Amino acid sequence: MFESENNIENLFNESSKELNGLEAAFSEPFVERVLEMGRTYNEIFKEIPPTEEERAYIIQELDIEWGTIKGTIIKYTGNVKVKDRDDEGEVRIIFIDGAEVVSNGFYIEPEYANGRELQKVKHHLFVKFNDLYGDESGEDNGNLAGATGDIDSSSIELDSASAERARAWLTISCPELIEEIDLRVLNAAGGEDDAIVSLRGFDLSIYPELSDDFTRNCLTIYLQKVVEIDLYAPYSTKLDGYARMLDDQSNLYTLKIDGALVYINHLILHPTFNLDETDTAWSLATVITVLDEDRTEDPEQYIVPIDTFKELHSIRSAFYETNS
Repeated sequence: MFESENNIENLFNESSKELNGLEAAFSEPFVERVLEMGRTYNEIFKEIPPTEEERAYIIQELDIEWGTIKGTIIKYTGNVKVKDRDDEGEVRIIFIDGAEVVSNGFYIEPEYANGRELQKVKHHLFVKFNDLYGDESGEDNGNLAGATGDIDSSSIELDSASAERARAWLTISCPELIEEIDLRVLNAAGGEDDAIVSLRGFDLSIYPELSDDFTRNCLTIYLQKVVEIDLYAPYSTKLDGYARMLDDQSNLYTLKIDGALVYINHLILHPTFNLDETDTAWSLATVITVLDEDRTEDPEQYIVPIDTFKELHSIRSAFYETNS
């Protein structure tokens, strides 16, 4: 009997893990955490209304937690409250469905219910006139109106993803891909320089899932997280292979440098570096800045596939190892 109960408990735990993984893949965990903070404040406001100082502090706190989403475009579905165009003293409630809006963080505004005023945390948005008023706006589609939206009865969709969601999405959509990345990167002998080199020869063409834009975006985000490139110190490197100039991507070059100092700006996915224009496969690549021996010369920037790196060493690590 106990063995049977243990089996049931194990099955339940495994099912819970799978559900949690699905939730993380299809939602943005940190977004939900920030919205839950807003909901908690709304519950508190039912009993204790905030002072002006508290309102300013709470908005600032939520905006900081919202991070890089503030000021970016998101897709929003739900009702928004906006001033009427024809009567500035009135407001309208307008439903928008999957419209691209600019998130301006959060706002606290009064709502009236049962003759009582309640303060509520809301989304603060900038919405295109045409999405609010349709053809009746008579305005250029680029004009924006300030609006607020309920954090409970609305949904948002981001073009990007956090590292947490990116990993969850890759685990669900192409587990073999993320297993291979972890095997290479997390088992690399040294620091991020060895982690980058460990990705040489990584054939992405065997993963048809990468035809999806969002999946490729998640892969890039996850790689940035696990590799953690040093953006402030250069690397010494030897390069031999294909490359493209950052400002002239129409031409394919063979780059051969026996020794150079380079800054690695970030990892990207780039169409495979070959002369076949019909090839739709993807390669792991980096954007690098090559420092000339003559410091008066302007540096050159290239898009370089990982396979072009024949050696790569962290100058920061070498310096501190030598002087320790």
